[in-house]
Amino acid sequence: MAGTQNTRNKELVRHLLTEVWQRKNVDAVDELFSEDVLVGGTRTSTGDRTIRRDDLKEIFREWLEAFPDASVESHALLAEHDAVVSFATLHGTHEGAFRGVSPTHEPVEMRAFALYRIRDGRVVEYTAIGELLKLMEQLESERPLDA
Repeated sequence: MAGTQNTRNKELVRHLLTEVWQRKNVDAVDELFSEDVLVGGTRTSTGDRTIRRDDLKEIFREWLEAFPDASVESHALLAEHDAVVSFATLHGTHEGAFRGVSPTHEPVEMRAFALYRIRDGRVVEYTAIGELLKLMEQLESERPLDA
């Protein structure tokens, strides 16, 4: 039974990565995340906690506007019970302003880990930790966390 749940949960995360990053379908967040999703961390540009789906959509749009050709290369998906951990690399070209940095038109990449907790076929908790400093260095910015 756990194997089936693990498989379903990994498929949900694969679907999420495909919809948001490959298909640029930010509205899929409404289908894939619970309305009261708990998001770990803060908005680096404001310091506000992100706790709603609309906040996630805004963040995904910010990234897709800055890196419109963004794609995610998934290296690993590990599932146990209600949790899925993803290790992936985001690839893209810096074509729009990002965190106060004007477009460089240069390719970038950033590795990230994400934890998804899933209940009833939706993500109820989401925390991502990525190499933002490495990304900002690629953008030749000396302001990695404030914008």
